[in-house]
Amino acid sequence: MQLDTIYMLNDGNQVVIKQVFNHYQSQQIDYLIATQEGEYIITQQELAAQLRKKRTTAEKLALFHRYFAGRDDVYAQKWSNGKGYSPALTNWWDFYQVRDDKVAQKKLTKKYEPYTEKTIYDQIAKTDSYHRYGIYPLLKGDQTRLLVFDFDKHSSPVDPRKTTKAVLATCLKYGIECLPEISSSGSSYHLWIFFSQPIDASTARLLGKLILIESMANSEDVDLSCFDRMIPNQDKLPNKGFGNLIALPLKWSDVQQKRSIFTDNDLLPLMPKLLFDRLAATRRYSNDEVWSFIKKD
Repeated sequence: MQLDTIYMLNDGNQVVIKQVFNHYQSQQIDYLIATQEGEYIITQQELAAQLRKKRTTAEKLALFHRYFAGRDDVYAQKWSNGKGYSPALTNWWDFYQVRDDKVAQKKLTKKYEPYTEKTIYDQIAKTDSYHRYGIYPLLKGDQTRLLVFDFDKHSSPVDPRKTTKAVLATCLKYGIECLPEISSSGSSYHLWIFFSQPIDASTARLLGKLILIESMANSEDVDLSCFDRMIPNQDKLPNKGFGNLIALPLKWSDVQQKRSIFTDNDLLPLMPKLLFDRLAATRRYSNDEVWSFIKKD
């Protein structure tokens, strides 16, 4: 570590090392570092843990899979005409060949493509319209590993930015870390909350409802006409189907246009080189922590 050198942290912040303290008996090394918030002393081990590390492709895919975790036995694929999604099939060609024959279709059995890190790689890297995917967050057992607020301008004259920021402010007020995203449309926003374990969808949705109620009570900027839904949108799996899907972020061709991209807390797009650092720095909550938030609200 060199004095007066700028270092990048995993959370995207920068620090400068101002002074080094050597403890001759314990061999410990401390640093006086300067940040935007001020100066403070940190141990060499603590600083090393926070320094930005270059991730391999495999590490990025594993990180993405850990956070954007839905059902692993199926995922959603966007239609080539861009108007909807349906479960991805390994035997899609069989169905395509009899697309105009309903009797023949009923004789076929759907075989679903599993959600893997190859799916994630294709979602991010492929540039054609065919490789656009989503996940089904509602797991077997009526549980989920994430909660998403979807603020959408499609059917509302209201700019969803103010409402998104107000809900994000409520989360920050109660110490709940969110990952904001500008969706692939470029005019809508997602707020992602992640869990370190599967929790009941009803519990996750209760937390979401309380956040919305608190936001409406404390901000004049909340206009729920632009609120599309929470995902999962159900407490329990329907008898047929997989529940609502949510489109995956970081389609790289969109990221270049500031869409499908993570943002800071002012909803400004992050630089592409910081996207995985921002994801890794986002906290995931246990079931007990979620209940502590609910009781606090």
